[in-house]
Amino acid sequence: MYHELLNLIECPLCRSKLTLSTAKMSEEEIIEGTLICNEGHRFSIRNGVVDFCSEEQSLINQWSEAYKEMDYEAYDAHIEQMKSSREKELQQLVLNQFIREICPLKDKVVVDIASGRGMLLTALAACADASLRLIATDLSFEVLMYDRLKLKKRNPKLRANFIACDAANLPLKSHCADRTVSFFGIANMLDSTEHGIREAARILKTDGALFNAFLHIQEASQGFEAVRKFYAEHQSPGAETVYLPEIAARMHENHFANVQCEIVCEDIKDSAESALDLLPYPGEWFAYVIYRCSI
Repeated sequence: MYHELLNLIECPLCRSKLTLSTAKMSEEEIIEGTLICNEGHRFSIRNGVVDFCSEEQSLINQWSEAYKEMDYEAYDAHIEQMKSSREKELQQLVLNQFIREICPLKDKVVVDIASGRGMLLTALAACADASLRLIATDLSFEVLMYDRLKLKKRNPKLRANFIACDAANLPLKSHCADRTVSFFGIANMLDSTEHGIREAARILKTDGALFNAFLHIQEASQGFEAVRKFYAEHQSPGAETVYLPEIAARMHENHFANVQCEIVCEDIKDSAESALDLLPYPGEWFAYVIYRCSI
């Protein structure tokens, strides 16, 4: 964490000011420390990551469990090896759109919501201006700890901040960010997806914008039925509707005055491809889209 983050964050429990109580520094970065709010709520900074005591999703993205089986570099390589060349190609098309939007920015606050394994962070680190004020957020402290190390290797001049927190209740002040972005992270928040969109809107400046990557599928499909059953079995009924174009568009329109949906690419998932996830479903249409939203 860097000192300038103190001007942007607030207590997620009471929305009061946070003060740095103790700190262990490495050059200009705070590696260990304690944050205390006006009401006495305390939060730690560990391994350079601010920890607001959020818990990983119980259904998906359990990074701490995954990293017990293999180290983070091996796990990243394992996931990439399981992807088909076509899947990598289409995901890169989406990443390229974010790169074109974000990398030219200078001295702007960009908040990556639900960063996960840091695919977007890694792409931005390769080209971002050193003045970019990048903030990465995720439920998982564990995954952010490794994301931070990856970014430092790729672009040590980038002063990125990492916050383990609930994206449905971001510990960031209203109207503090120039851009909010998410590479399928908000879309994976299940029944909290719209809360993630709402928070992305709340923290934006009046001239800011959200760039939000989503997966679209058809309701009359085996894939939709498969994911519906999966979520119902795991006590998250209705979460599958975020993949439907009309539902996804409505969630954005509920919080933004101007919403544009750009189809970056669409395809039929090859039935022979190995599937990392339930979606896209083999043999069925899907589209990767970006919602571009302004207040």
